[in-house]
Amino acid sequence: MDLGQYYGKSVRIVCDEGKIFEGFITLYVYPEDNDPEVEGIIMDHKPSASLIEFRETDIKTITVID
Repeated sequence: MDLGQYYGKSVRIVCDEGKIFEGFITLYVYPEDNDPEVEGIIMDHKPSASLIEFRETDIKTITVID
């Protein structure tokens, strides 16, 4: 999965356990910067006013929204 393409975009993420999150991707995390080495993204989750990290292995689907 190429999560880098979502940097700077608003997205909807469905996690592997079925939870849905919407927000703006503020940071891309390279695989070598994570343990285990998988890519990730950081979302500015507006409803909770917090930053949430998603690793590639946590994401079931990701969609760009307007």
